[in-house]
Amino acid sequence: MGLTTIALILIKHSLSFELYHWGKQIGFASIISDFSTMAYLGDEKFGFTEVPNPEFYMEKHNPNVYKG
Repeated sequence: MGLTTIALILIKHSLSFELYHWGKQIGFASIISDFSTMAYLGDEKFGFTEVPNPEFYMEKHNPNVYKG
């Protein structure tokens, strides 16, 4: 599968936003999620880097979230 195919699949299975200014697209972002317990906001830029201040991020982990 090529990168374009993977990108199209991710866009199809995410909540996408486009930003326009005077009719010209100036931004795009996708929320990739299971729409229940997890979400990731990503944009279309390349060159990912490490999170500069990981101490500012929090996670609430529930290992039994899918157990009845």
